[in-house]
Order: sequence, then structure tokens, then C-alpha cells
Amino acid sequence: MVEGRFKSNMLIPKNSLGWAEVAVAYGHAVEKAVEALTDMGIQFSAMTLEANLEAAKSWHTYLRKGGGRRRIAADFLVGAHALTQSDRLLTRDKRLYRTYFKGLRIESP
Repeated sequence: MVEGRFKSNMLIPKNSLGWAEVAVAYGHAVEKAVEALTDMGIQFSAMTLEANLEAAKSWHTYLRKGGGRRRIAADFLVGAHALTQSDRLLTRDKRLYRTYFKGLRIESP
């Protein structure tokens, strides 16, 4: 059960990257991952063209500023998805998302 500021009935859109990261923990029983996420009120949300283009723009800015190989496209896809299709992002990497996704509400444990 999710407690505190993250209520169990809160709907948190997740894209394919997030679902894949969770499902891998379930090994071959990925159906159990879908069941668990659904039980928590987490819904799958496919990325829009707008989100993908926002990711490309932000990743381009990162690379232009001399960003190295530490960051990959997935980092920017997650941020852009949250910015354009959600109301917040739960992450431990506040610095990246605050720098490249202005206006994104960030929650950090």
C-alpha cells in the first residue's frame, strides 16, 4: 500500500519504459506485474507525438550543452511523458528533470 502523500488510489500514468522497468522484476510472470500495477491504480499511458518531440528537444539541449553518455534517450522520454501527459514525476533524480523539463512537478522520496 502506498502511504503518505502518495495515496493508493492516485492515478499515475506510466509509459512503456516505466512498465517495462517494473515488469522485469516479475520475470516470466509479467501478467502479475500488470495485475499489481492495476491494483495500485497505475494506468498505462502511451506516449504522444508531442511527448516524443519534447524528449528529442530536451535531449538535444543536453547534448548541445556538452552532456555525456551518462544520460540516454529513456531519461528524456520519461521526463517528457510526465511533463506533457501527467501532473508530476516521482524520481530520485531531481536535478536532471528540473533542468530540462521546466514546469514539471517533481516528487522525490
